[in-house]
Amino acid sequence: ALSISDSLGLPRRSNGATGLFIAMFLSIGLAMPALISATFINYVILGALGDQYSVSYLMWLVASLPWLILTLLVGYILIQILYRVETAAITATNEALLAEKNNLGPMSRDEKITTVVLVLCLILWVTERMHGISAASVTLVATAVLCVTNVVDRVTFRSRITWDAILFLGCAVSMTTAFPAMNIDKWIGLMAGPVLVPLLTENIFLFIVMLSLVVYVIRIFMVSQTAFMALFAVFLIPAATVANIHPWVLCFMSFTACNVFLLKYQNVMYMPAVFAAQTAAGEDFVE
Repeated sequence: ALSISDSLGLPRRSNGATGLFIAMFLSIGLAMPALISATFINYVILGALGDQYSVSYLMWLVASLPWLILTLLVGYILIQILYRVETAAITATNEALLAEKNNLGPMSRDEKITTVVLVLCLILWVTERMHGISAASVTLVATAVLCVTNVVDRVTFRSRITWDAILFLGCAVSMTTAFPAMNIDKWIGLMAGPVLVPLLTENIFLFIVMLSLVVYVIRIFMVSQTAFMALFAVFLIPAATVANIHPWVLCFMSFTACNVFLLKYQNVMYMPAVFAAQTAAGEDFVE
């Protein structure tokens, strides 16, 4: 977003710069719930659903399309209204942009290998139900290929991967397995069922509003989106089962509600995006 803004000659903190930043964040940070591979939080939800309510990559995408299309469409319209750029403000020329592109040169060996691995991973993830190879197995093989071809060398593998975060995420996923094994999910279902089920069966629209408001309040104090979804999935799945609603629906609703940035620290993607832009720009890129 920053480099495109600079290439077009847009000033810092201008409508154009802000519009580009929001377009970037809307399509990455807010669209995460629609693609399983876009965030580890989706795998936490998948783990909580278990084999009984397993959802494939393609099923997940298709089911989330109404929300995704509406989110991106409304976001696009708002960007056009609030951050519209006059054509006269753009100083870049096609010749200058083509010259920058030519200066990049051809793709490097590592870039080619990474691209092929990524494309193959996406194809295998989407078609998992057809060939039966789990997403985890595909990911492990892909990581091995990147290591063997030295795209990711030993030093990078040891020092540049946030192993503490991976351990934390592993624990979060394990919670979704441990709770059913200890019958905690059934206990939660018995406690919450009398409150949630009437709302789910009689007035789903009121339930959506109430659930979203509860999520907004809890997220003020509970910063980790991963931990939040691990706990909320265990809380909602028994109620959804009793109300004869697929648990994925309630988990998806909760994730879209918790994926906010009303306060800057609430979203795991928002702060890095802002700080990365500021660091690269050497000043505030957006307000």
